[in-house]
Amino acid sequence: MSTLHVNASISVEIIPLQELAKHNTKTDAWISIRGRVYDISWYISQHPGGVDPLLAYIGKDGTKAFNSIHSYVDFASILKGHEKGILEGHSLRTKEATAATSFSELVLEDDPPPTKTCCGCIHRRDRRMPKISFFNSPAAIAYEVKFKRNPLVPPSQEEDWCVGLDEEDNVFTVKKYLDDTNIWMASYKIDNPISYAFIQCVFRDSYDTCEITMKKKEEGVVWRRLGTPMPRSHVIIPNSSLNDSYDASIVYKEKVARDVNIYGIRFRRCVHFGIRLGHHMKIQLEDVTRAYTPVCYSMSGKPAPSKIHGGHGQIFWFIIKTYKNGPMTQKLDQVHVSKDAKFVPNVKVSSPLGSFDATFLLYPSAALALIMFAGGTGITPMVRIIAHVVEQYHNGGLSDGVDVVLIFWNKTMEDIIWNDQFTDLSQSESDWFRFIPVLTQPAQSWKGLVGRPSMMQINAILDDYLPDRDVVTEKHALICGSNGFIKSVEDTNSSNCLVLAEEILKKSLHIGNVSRWHVEKVSYPAVRGNSIDGDFESDEFLGSRLLEIFTPHESTAIEEESHPTRKEVGKYCDSVNYVAHQKYEASSRGKGKSLEDNILKLVDNGPSSNRIDVVFMGDGYTEKERPKFFADITRLVVETFYASTFSEFLPLLNIWAIFTPSTDSGISYPGRQKNTTFSLHRPTSGAPRGIYVRKKNAARATCRRLGPSACDYPIIIANDEYYGGIGGEFAVSTSSLTSGAMVLRHELGHNFARVGEEYDGGEVYNGVNSASSLQSVGWRAWLDKNSSSGGRGRVREERMVYRILGFPQNDLDKREVSYTFRSNGAFSGGGWILIVTLSGAEEPGSVQFLLDGETLPWTSRGTKDKSIYSWTNTTHPLSLGRHTLTISATDKAIKDTSLPLPHETRIPRSIGSVLFYEFGNPNEFQQSDDVISAYPTWNAQGRKSFRPTNNGCLMRNMSHDQLCSICKEEIWLQFLRRVSLIEDIIILIGEGGNSTTTKVTLEIIGLGQFRREDQRIEGERMEVRWELDGKERLELRDQLDIVATQGQRDWQVVVKLVTPRVRHDPRAITLHKRKFFIQ
Repeated sequence: MSTLHVNASISVEIIPLQELAKHNTKTDAWISIRGRVYDISWYISQHPGGVDPLLAYIGKDGTKAFNSIHSYVDFASILKGHEKGILEGHSLRTKEATAATSFSELVLEDDPPPTKTCCGCIHRRDRRMPKISFFNSPAAIAYEVKFKRNPLVPPSQEEDWCVGLDEEDNVFTVKKYLDDTNIWMASYKIDNPISYAFIQCVFRDSYDTCEITMKKKEEGVVWRRLGTPMPRSHVIIPNSSLNDSYDASIVYKEKVARDVNIYGIRFRRCVHFGIRLGHHMKIQLEDVTRAYTPVCYSMSGKPAPSKIHGGHGQIFWFIIKTYKNGPMTQKLDQVHVSKDAKFVPNVKVSSPLGSFDATFLLYPSAALALIMFAGGTGITPMVRIIAHVVEQYHNGGLSDGVDVVLIFWNKTMEDIIWNDQFTDLSQSESDWFRFIPVLTQPAQSWKGLVGRPSMMQINAILDDYLPDRDVVTEKHALICGSNGFIKSVEDTNSSNCLVLAEEILKKSLHIGNVSRWHVEKVSYPAVRGNSIDGDFESDEFLGSRLLEIFTPHESTAIEEESHPTRKEVGKYCDSVNYVAHQKYEASSRGKGKSLEDNILKLVDNGPSSNRIDVVFMGDGYTEKERPKFFADITRLVVETFYASTFSEFLPLLNIWAIFTPSTDSGISYPGRQKNTTFSLHRPTSGAPRGIYVRKKNAARATCRRLGPSACDYPIIIANDEYYGGIGGEFAVSTSSLTSGAMVLRHELGHNFARVGEEYDGGEVYNGVNSASSLQSVGWRAWLDKNSSSGGRGRVREERMVYRILGFPQNDLDKREVSYTFRSNGAFSGGGWILIVTLSGAEEPGSVQFLLDGETLPWTSRGTKDKSIYSWTNTTHPLSLGRHTLTISATDKAIKDTSLPLPHETRIPRSIGSVLFYEFGNPNEFQQSDDVISAYPTWNAQGRKSFRPTNNGCLMRNMSHDQLCSICKEEIWLQFLRRVSLIEDIIILIGEGGNSTTTKVTLEIIGLGQFRREDQRIEGERMEVRWELDGKERLELRDQLDIVATQGQRDWQVVVKLVTPRVRHDPRAITLHKRKFFIQ
């Protein structure tokens, strides 16, 4: 042997044939492949084809045999490190040799040229390319593909592989999904016929290995090679570039819903398709092709029918709806289902396609939620994902943190695919799977959800069925259906958030021991306005939600883009808009007045750092109306906070009034624009309703004049004498003597408790006072044993139906309002209720109400402002049949409402809403406002939800001045997240000249026994515990002043508010602790 010095770093041995021939035993085995000599002694026992095939070539040049059987095996990588040299007679290519840095990079003159690439292909030297082996046996051949295992992805499954044989063209193809966009593919025109193929995937020695065994039709024939490679073979190509199809046969058909069938489609025995989650296949029938997603035969585990004809090949199941004018589905519906014993093709089907990324299911986080939105046959991709979760994560025990919520929209109940199976699964697996069917055209007997996708509906469903979704580590929304359905869900499911950048982020008392930059958020709609004439701020955040941010510790504002909290906030929203802190600039009209002249602290209960600050501002008050502003605000504070509504919360509150003069008096109406500080305006004429804010930044800047942490709940009062307002970032009401406090109480209820509506015909029903079903009722702790529901934990529906949900906004001076409805006569022993809202009816007898021709008694309240009137009848329930309600003006002369007089707005005689109900007898329906149960509420689309009380809450009955117990409880929990029960701990060392003792004084907030005597609540008290080194000092219970002796260092004081107002406190919000140390 001689040595060849290739370059400065490489020298190789030149090995003569005589030397190669000496190494021809199992323990000393050399072989030459394509001019390179290797020692394969170590490999003989591992050869997948056995020892004997290799023994015939050791000590020899085995190139010819290798090329005929293993032409595409990457032998250089397999035998790397076992190179002996170059066989004598072979020479190096000089150009490549000088640049080589290792033996494997050397290129010989007689090496075949590199494989050519094709359009859309990735070069075969890609590191993802596999090693290929090919083995012969008398009855079969084996084709082995080995991919280097990526430790970051799971091992291959059979669903990652597709194997097909086109018997007509005799083409064999194998594909492997590398990821969700690329596949590796090898394709041959085979030299000899085969009868079928089967596939087995294993993981060993850091390789994903797929062994494809093909049974020979002619046993005993030795194949020298598999066949001729096709143009696109041994390449990596985009999944989207596939365009293949295979013969298949429809062998099964079964109806699963109206106009919907499940089809079984069988392939030839020699075809095996793996199907990844979310991937689809194209079915071709004559000249029409459509894509469909395979499903499992049943969600319940029911096996497919055992006797299905058409051969023994693989069967895929498809759920397909037949459309009246659908060219594909009409033809498919007419295809003959094969009853032949042998395979008879009647359709073409492609190999699987798609780009769905299922990585989140392969590596789920500790808390993973899948929220599925399906419309009609859009359920099909969800089926296999749900089955995968059942098999891999729940039955397989891989994870107990995967929750699935399936919201399934259909027209009617007959259209719901597998309704019974999904319902059964939701009952048997209720801890992780929730099935919510929604109908758009329901029958009268339907008791479930109704309506097309809307933000209100989806939020309400998720509040009930996935209430902790904000703390779920990872959430994925999956949407499938028609293009229109997908767009409607996407439009409602987006989350645009508005974050007001404060100087100091608020500190939450109950986040716990988490990262400094962890945040908790409270979300509610940002105020938005309607376009009107004039120079107003652009409404750039239309439709946004406002985020209120809490952190474990006080921290600086998040105005800087690099602030760590921004990343956390981004998890909650699709888009985030940060509004910088606004600086207040006094107008010329306010100059000359001191800060004290413009700001009045009406209620002072302590520092803003540990109080909730309610801030009143006014709009449409001129400088001359300064006294009127302060008088109006003082009256509203007395009516709202010193009366019964919010009086119990007063010790936690500070209340401010800030005066900002406007140029004009009053607010804007259509056709009557006013120049005011915050540009409050009514968007419509006629009956008074909503009032919107245009200059929101001006309002924010004004409120923040009080300093950091002193603008928790801003309120804007319009200098207007009629009903109107809105909730959200700002609670808006008016100075009306008749309705100002009524509207303000209601809007503050929304803001304080973060709850939705309780009255009928609205859009937003969420929060603690709403439940979409009896099963999801959240106020079970308030169901007493004497309640109509039968006690705590039990809940029943109070029997009540609506007959009219009307919102005519009708000018009665122009036309009357009339409704015709039917009663089923099934409410004997019960009765009926009529509720209307009326404006502009200050004169006695100016409006007439007729029910079936009979006049209903009505007395005007003597005001033009919007008023609520109601009638309840329990003596004459409605009879079976048709009934008519008519509301009309008694004076038919039309009032001139086109031109408002100066300083006065003409309010037309108009009807705003008409609500008519029937209710059951006392055993079926409890009328008392003190009863807590489940009372039905209907939204604008007629969807039913439930509220806690009949009319015992001002969130339903705005003329009422009380909140229900459930809303009050939520306000306590919301407020005690912000306010500490512990004001301060004062430590005086060496009290009284004694250096060995320390006096500790605890200052706590004025609740329980520390309230003013006229504000005390029966059963409310403050409990105090002192703990030293983790153990309570019982002798110090409920003391505010203690003496600690020398050497006692680590203390903790625990203060708990015990109150009948809170029954459900899972996060211990009413328990506050503080540690202190005595040096």
